[in-house]
Amino acid sequence: MGSQPTGPVVATPSIPVVPPSGEGQDANGGPLRFNAATGRRDQTRGQNPIEKGVPDQPREGSLNIDEVNSLIASFDVVSLYTNVDNESSIEAVLSLASENWNAINSFGLSLRDIKDLLKSCLSANIFTFNGIYYRQKRGLAMGNRIAPILAIAFMHSLESRALFCNPKVYVRYIDDTFIVAESEEALQSLFANLNSQIPHKKNHIVFHHDNARPHVEGRVF
Repeated sequence: MGSQPTGPVVATPSIPVVPPSGEGQDANGGPLRFNAATGRRDQTRGQNPIEKGVPDQPREGSLNIDEVNSLIASFDVVSLYTNVDNESSIEAVLSLASENWNAINSFGLSLRDIKDLLKSCLSANIFTFNGIYYRQKRGLAMGNRIAPILAIAFMHSLESRALFCNPKVYVRYIDDTFIVAESEEALQSLFANLNSQIPHKKNHIVFHHDNARPHVEGRVF
């Protein structure tokens, strides 16, 4: 039967089950698009970098890591969807919508309307297991179509509070983050700052660098 899912995948009448994150449900095709207020690139800009692959030529803004003394690391959020605080994710979406209201087609909806609609959608996290109906009380259901944009907004809100010490490179796709920082101490400090923001949120950090040298020679696209 394969491995069990990390959280419930929800389906409602006339609405098919949506695969978990990273399988065609990122924010690239969603109704809301936004960039981090800090100007950092994230997964909502352009096309899916995983699907695009590595280009033959460097893109504009690419970084030669061998030009700087740096350490490379990747962060992964453990069970992002089920650990997202729903109220915080809604407030994050409303904050982004308010900041970019003039550039958004709201179709006549107010921020209050959007908040009420989001709450209504999140309250319908019903699923069955062994013929018994359950309701998910905390976190985002992975099959909910609005879960990706809420999770991305939640991550943006968390990062805006935690990234007061700017790393050299910070790029995220949903919950997978690539970072270039000046030192291991800077990476650990950033990791601790992210973890301290939300009690239920735990990040997993894996360092990728050559211990024999202060940096990895390569190009980041």
